[in-house]
Amino acid sequence: QGPETEADADLEYGTQGRKSRAKREETQEKASKVYRGSEAFALFLKSYQHILQKQCYVLIHTFGLPAEFEETVRNQLWAPRLQLLTDRLEILDDTTEFSSQANTDAEGHAKMEAQGRRRERKSRSKVVPSLLDSLGMCYLGMIMLRLPISIGDLHR
Repeated sequence: QGPETEADADLEYGTQGRKSRAKREETQEKASKVYRGSEAFALFLKSYQHILQKQCYVLIHTFGLPAEFEETVRNQLWAPRLQLLTDRLEILDDTTEFSSQANTDAEGHAKMEAQGRRRERKSRSKVVPSLLDSLGMCYLGMIMLRLPISIGDLHR
């Protein structure tokens, strides 16, 4: 074992007690907390369906409705409406692909886009179900099963 040189001692002196950490590469993309377009609409439909299911559950247990009430609402009222809404979802996917294509006329594109947004807002308000619609489906389900419950009973 030969004697250490001063240069070797200086290099090792600065590293004592110091921890070095390798920098992480940021390869993972952060998941967006805000959904847009078809993802947002699909999540909305799942949430709406859950709310409708919970409303049926409460009506069955509060008013003593038969268990087939939930099946009636789900299969005869919600399923056709869901089919229409999923068709809209597919159309929405097609239009976003179309609108993402490049357009050479920037001014014409901006005007068409603004008109499309206005039309979409008007049509969205007609197509998107509301909580009142879910209560309406529940009431129609009661009528279909010929249950003796009125709207006044639901309002209490």
